[in-house]
Amino acid sequence: MKGTMPLQIRDPRAHDLAAELAGRMQRKLGKARKVTLTDAVIQALEDALNRDEAATPVLDRVRALQERLSAFPKTGEVADKAFMDDLSGEH
Repeated sequence: MKGTMPLQIRDPRAHDLAAELAGRMQRKLGKARKVTLTDAVIQALEDALNRDEAATPVLDRVRALQERLSAFPKTGEVADKAFMDDLSGEH
């Protein structure tokens, strides 16, 4: 996470939508804590990213993960079956 920056919503519609979402979140949480516009915007952005991720076909997500993993250098170590069986509880 980078340094803290103030959130400024200049678009009246965006402000109204964020306020509506904050109000809904506040009603769900009760008085446990105050829900800010920033909280509402973060929640909306996370939800949008999660929907986008879920809309990506599993095969594409697996390929992206394989590419990330293949970027790590090979250690030359060989997996030890006895060690892996012990970790998984299989003997």
